[in-house]
Amino acid sequence: MPGAFSQDIRQALRGFARSPGFTAVALLVLTLGAGANTAIFSIVNAVLLRPLPFQEPGRLVAIRENSRSDPKIPLSPRDLDAWQRRSRTLEAVVGYRSWEYSWTGMGDARKITGEIVTLNFFRTLGVAPARGRLFTESDRNGPLVVVISDAFWRAQLGAAEDVLGRTLILDGKPHVVIGVLPPGFQFQPPRATLWTPFTPASDYYRICPPLEHGFFAFGRLRPGVNEATARSDLLRIRRALEETEPEYFTDMGVMLRPLQEEFAAIEGDLRPALLTLFVAVVFVLLIGCANVASLLLGRAASRQKEIAVRAALGCGRWRMMRHMLTESLLLSTAGTALGALVAWAGVYWFRRAAPIQLPAAADVRMDMPVLLFTAALALGTGVVFGLLPALKASRLDLTGVLKETRSSRGLRSQRARSLLVVAEVAFSLVLLAGASLLIESFVRLRSEPLGFRTDHAAIMSFDLPENVYKEPAQRRVLIEHILNRVRSLPGVESSVTSGAMPQILLVESRPMPGSPAEYAIISGEFSTPGYFRVLGVPLLRGRYPDERDNGRAEKVAVINQELARRYFAGADPIGQRIAFGEPKDHTAWMKIVGIVGSTRRISSTNDMKWETAPVAYAPLAQAEDSYTVFLQIVARGEASRYPDAHLLLKDVRSSIRDADFNLPVYHARTMHEQVFLYDSGPRFRAVLLGWFALLAVILAAVGLYGVISQAVVQQTREIGIRVAIGARPRDVERMIVQRGLALALIGVVLGVSGSLMLSPLLASMLYGVGASSPVTLAAVSVLMLAVAALASWLPALRATRVDPVQTLRYE
Repeated sequence: MPGAFSQDIRQALRGFARSPGFTAVALLVLTLGAGANTAIFSIVNAVLLRPLPFQEPGRLVAIRENSRSDPKIPLSPRDLDAWQRRSRTLEAVVGYRSWEYSWTGMGDARKITGEIVTLNFFRTLGVAPARGRLFTESDRNGPLVVVISDAFWRAQLGAAEDVLGRTLILDGKPHVVIGVLPPGFQFQPPRATLWTPFTPASDYYRICPPLEHGFFAFGRLRPGVNEATARSDLLRIRRALEETEPEYFTDMGVMLRPLQEEFAAIEGDLRPALLTLFVAVVFVLLIGCANVASLLLGRAASRQKEIAVRAALGCGRWRMMRHMLTESLLLSTAGTALGALVAWAGVYWFRRAAPIQLPAAADVRMDMPVLLFTAALALGTGVVFGLLPALKASRLDLTGVLKETRSSRGLRSQRARSLLVVAEVAFSLVLLAGASLLIESFVRLRSEPLGFRTDHAAIMSFDLPENVYKEPAQRRVLIEHILNRVRSLPGVESSVTSGAMPQILLVESRPMPGSPAEYAIISGEFSTPGYFRVLGVPLLRGRYPDERDNGRAEKVAVINQELARRYFAGADPIGQRIAFGEPKDHTAWMKIVGIVGSTRRISSTNDMKWETAPVAYAPLAQAEDSYTVFLQIVARGEASRYPDAHLLLKDVRSSIRDADFNLPVYHARTMHEQVFLYDSGPRFRAVLLGWFALLAVILAAVGLYGVISQAVVQQTREIGIRVAIGARPRDVERMIVQRGLALALIGVVLGVSGSLMLSPLLASMLYGVGASSPVTLAAVSVLMLAVAALASWLPALRATRVDPVQTLRYE
């Protein structure tokens, strides 16, 4: 048996060498299909299939609270403490939140992304340090400490051996390094490289009220406990707290789900997008298999006499099938191996370019599961496209084949090849329809007005450390100094803003809310004069805040159109007074002096949905002291002086550094780049699916061309007779093109049906267009028929040049 198999391999290799054109086309098709499948599977495996690299990850669950208006509410410190102490179903409840640390004392001031975590964070994950130790209960009342990642230790501290015990100045306070994490450790967000504990000595402990919902959380289920039981347990504890704590928000629920699922949904749910792309590449591979099967059928048709002679000499049916399957498996193995190289290049590009934000611990790589998938792909594709040709070759009518003329041999394979072409067209139309819908959605998403200008504008963040600028008056003087320096740049106008913060809205003319559940949550923003002019936000009524609105004047506010629509319907907001905060401790009332246009942003939970938030804007000069610490500056330059906004970025950054060299400047972007971050997910999906659809259409066109071309060759005698008895070239051309269009039309009908069945898969990724848009389906159907007409016309053109005399003489 091994000797016979090796003989089959040698014969197959000799056959491929005799048909280099066929071999090259088949390998190219399989390489592209297998490469695309392997690359996408490596992403799917990293995000959805590979377990999180923590101890017993199946028992880790994300914990959120929810309400009718918000499905994912973070937890308060009191929630964390109560659930940790009273839960009978969770071994531990852990809180964490992202934090931007200002790192000073080693060269330029920098912003480092990290996390503030409860002391049981690493212990619950089951992580062991590579150096030193992690947080323990002894750190609760001890000095400030920090744990760093392996990447931070190597890149920022030069992999210093004496790193333990070093002091890092974070947010102006010394933190002692007590541990270094193992290489590759990541949590959410993936860019975090520092971890500090939530203890009474930390700044966040001081500024975070016990009931402020500022912590994300996860827990570890006790053995044998499921999510439903744990949810009921936590809900019981929360209801008890609501009865004893009147300040608690009421009527809120509890949500638990696997931590891995939570990670995949942090930056917008990746699951439907990845599954859609995976289905798309499977379709591409099936089209490629159909194409290669069609090529093999055509090749078998041209070798029928050879196969018949083999059978006449005693080659059995199983032996014949084994030989043909050996050829197909060799092709699939070679194509898949080349495809693995293509996938490796694609994964390398993906890791370097990072076109979308992946969740923590989603390390896209060519690991063993991906290689096993590739091997299964090689075996599966070999069987899929090789089985039909092998079966047909093993069922030859020996006597009939030996008696057939050259022109009639192979006609029996046309039906099978035609069916394969129909399948290719159907799959291609499904992909083309999906890609068209995603591209149209992306274009519609980008064309929506944002409510502000993005041209020749830049934005960046900077902090005023409280340990350096202890007095609010010092911070206000520095802000004015920075603004003056930036405004002194020729053709530049700018404004400083505190950034939007969630606020509870109170309206003086209305009754105070009876319970926390009745509070209206809006965004509150404080800025210096000129903010709306710099952003290009129009004034609809009233006036903008200006220099008159200082700390000694009556407090004022400007609201956007969305806030006026939601909370002042049927009333005139101008002149009414609002405040931020709960009724018992709200700040002074602010008089509404203007209404401005609303701005839009992408939803944090759905990257195919715009949000128009209600916002109230107040002068920074009248803000509480805490709003003068974490700031942003927006600037716009004249087009003639700053044709490239990156030049503006450089000059504004230099102006801030000139004001104070130690101020950390971060998130510096042009306004175009800021908006670009909004739609990276939709762009990636639309571009990738567009390329897959283009590849599928090309493969379908090649398959149709091959079928029609072989039909022309096999019907040469018939065409010659038609021409000899008076058929015009136009008639011959029409006959052949009609055959191709008939096959394409059947495929189009099947493809439209398939698109309608798969439309729910795309529904969550579309914007402004229906998943079963008749206009889109009609457009792609016409396009597919046009491609089919072109693919059929080329062989038809060659058929019109048949010389009937030479053809009949040859036959």
